[in-house]
Amino acid sequence: MANKQFTWAKAKAMDWKNYLPPTRPSTSELAVIEKYFIELINLNPKKIFKLAILGCTVEYRSLAHKYGMDVTLIDVSELHYKILSKQFMAYTGPETFLSMDWRKMQTKEKFDIILGDLVVNMLNTEDRAFLLKNVSNMLAKDGIFISRSWITVKNNFSDFASVVKFVREKYPNVNFYAATAGSVYPAYINDTEFADVDRLKNDLEDLKKKKLISTAEYKYWHDRLKYEIKGISAISMESMDEQLSRFFEIVGMKEGIDVFADKFKIYFLKSNYESRKS
Repeated sequence: MANKQFTWAKAKAMDWKNYLPPTRPSTSELAVIEKYFIELINLNPKKIFKLAILGCTVEYRSLAHKYGMDVTLIDVSELHYKILSKQFMAYTGPETFLSMDWRKMQTKEKFDIILGDLVVNMLNTEDRAFLLKNVSNMLAKDGIFISRSWITVKNNFSDFASVVKFVREKYPNVNFYAATAGSVYPAYINDTEFADVDRLKNDLEDLKKKKLISTAEYKYWHDRLKYEIKGISAISMESMDEQLSRFFEIVGMKEGIDVFADKFKIYFLKSNYESRKS
C-alpha cells in the first residue's frame, strides 16, 4: 500500500501524536463504540471476542484491551505499528500484528469485530471495493465491521476561507482545527478522488498573508500538512451507503456529539454473505 494511493508515510506516523479529532476519533465517538462493546459483552459475558483493527489506532487498541479482547492489528507497515505503539494507552495487552495490504489481505481467522478508523477514506473507489470485500470475508458469521467514515456533506464549503468565516461566526470557542478540518479537506477533493493538498497549502498561506487566521492556527495546520502525501478521499453519504451495501448490511449508523459530527459517521456493518461469492 506504500504507493500513490496510500495517504500515509513514516513522518506522518511519527507526527500522529500531535493530531487532534476529527482526524483521530473523539471521546464522544469512542463512547459510541464502547457502548456497543458493553452491549455485546452483556449478551456473551464469558466470551473472549476476537477483534481486528485495520491500522494501529491507539484509541481503539486501548478500548479493546479494556474489555479483554483478543486483538489483532493489520497494517502495511510494521514500522507504523512500532511508532504508534509508543503513544499512551490507558489499557494495554497482548497483540498480534499482521503486515498486510488491506486491498489484498486474507486471514485464516474470522473476527467478531473489525474496526477501521477512516480506512475507507485512504483509498479511491476502486481500491476501497477490494478492502470492503476482504473485510466482509474476514468477519465471523455474526461479526460486525465498525467503520468511522469521513463524509462529504451536501453544500460543503468550496475553500478554506469560506470554512474560516463560518467557524468564526458559529464556533468561536471551539478548537480551530477541530472546527475546520471536517469541511476543509472535502473542499479540495478533485478528480483524483483525493484532496489536493498543494492547493490547500496555498490557500492556507493566503489566509496567513491576509491575517484571517492567527499564528497558532496557521502553525498547527501547516505542521500537519507538511507530512501529507495526499489528502483524504471523502464521498457523499449516498455514495458511501451504496458502496458499503454491495458487501454489507448496514445495521446501524451513529455519530458523536462534536461540532464535526455531521461529517463523521460510525457505520455498523454485517457481512453480506452473497458478496463473498462474487
